[in-house]
Amino acid sequence: MSSRAHLEETIVAIATPPGEGAVGIVRVSGPDAFAFAKKHFAPIRKVDLIPPFVPVLGDFDSIDQVLFFYYQAPRSYTGEEVVEIHGHGSPVVLRQIVQVLLKEGARLAEPGEFTKRAFLNGKLDLAQAEAVSALIASKTELAARASLAQLEGSLSRQIEQLRQQILEMFVYVEAAIDYPEEDIELLSQGQLQEKAEGLVKKIQEIRKGAQYGKLLNEGIVVAIVGKPNVGKSSLLNALLNEERAIVTPIPGTTRDIVSDTVSIEGIPVKLVDTAGIRDSQEIVEKEGIKRSVKVLEQADIVLFVCDASSEWSEEDQQIWKRVETKNSLVVINKSDLKLKLDDSRFDSPIKVSAEKKEGLDRLHQSLLSSIQGAEGLFSHEQYVVNLRHEEAMRRAEASLEKTLEALKEGLSGEFVAVDMRAALDDLGEIVGQTTTDDILNQIFSTFCIGK
Repeated sequence: MSSRAHLEETIVAIATPPGEGAVGIVRVSGPDAFAFAKKHFAPIRKVDLIPPFVPVLGDFDSIDQVLFFYYQAPRSYTGEEVVEIHGHGSPVVLRQIVQVLLKEGARLAEPGEFTKRAFLNGKLDLAQAEAVSALIASKTELAARASLAQLEGSLSRQIEQLRQQILEMFVYVEAAIDYPEEDIELLSQGQLQEKAEGLVKKIQEIRKGAQYGKLLNEGIVVAIVGKPNVGKSSLLNALLNEERAIVTPIPGTTRDIVSDTVSIEGIPVKLVDTAGIRDSQEIVEKEGIKRSVKVLEQADIVLFVCDASSEWSEEDQQIWKRVETKNSLVVINKSDLKLKLDDSRFDSPIKVSAEKKEGLDRLHQSLLSSIQGAEGLFSHEQYVVNLRHEEAMRRAEASLEKTLEALKEGLSGEFVAVDMRAALDDLGEIVGQTTTDDILNQIFSTFCIGK
């Protein structure tokens, strides 16, 4: 069954997260949403008609006292009739309300189906719909702001401008093909090439947003490595500002990987405290060291931690050999103690005291500087570009480059038009103007149920 065929059905789902809470919401959308819900709702104050867009207090089928919200089509999130029943946040109560509506003829909504209907009914384009899911999943304030900008149409406007410019060129090419007697000098028009080159550059600029989107949504992994007892766990706790890892004076306390995520200037940073790397025959510690080496190989940035109060050792040297060619920062911990370490072997080491939380601001800034592409993150206007968008833009860029080649080689207008049409279709995929049901199902299946 096609996506649009489903619009004839009325759907229902719990729209609030699982678990107990002060308020729970059941959302209903579709042609019979109001009829199904109204049948079981008794307002506290008797009214002849339940007004749209105004909350009404009442009882729902003797299950709960609720606020009843009726959103009249097309002025609703989905563009359909929508009812939201705001009750007490008991999972049992909410499930009972859903069961009543299912018996009326509604069906359970699929993941993301409310937002999918908003797209199909023209309330959102596809890029905006994806921004809803990204906003819900945002891990930092910066990621949330970026997703909100996309939801408000920032990326969509950029794509539409590109499509309009390509369409203007396409119309010109089509005119040259359809009216050859008018002697439209298509292939000698340097302006056409210039416009195509400008479009390629613009697409390349927007594609840079993919790395920013990856940073905001996935973050980076930072491995904290060093020999035992240099203060790796203390540093993790200081950066997280909580006692996440066990800290003792005994070397080798950390036997397994300990990790948590912190926001640094809006970028999610997963900090991984590793077991001290050294030769050990103790079976548990040996396994912890093995895992530490694996994390070290996969990390985006490595914090190599040394002890300021201890002299450089063979253990330090062996670990340094592993990390010196990586994207690494040298952190000299215990800087509040008497200096015994010769730090002249390093360029710009970062001195901190994890115990006294000194030097952490400089470490934050150094981490930020080491994140590839982070500098452009704060000045880039449109940076929430996911992999689907990037792939579509890559294809559009390739089609426009073929257009340029055809123009430069003096090929006929038919060859030019084919590649322009392909670029239009590729960009249309981003906002949903040229999208199959399979692609839609794949996108919305990642949403939570009720959204």
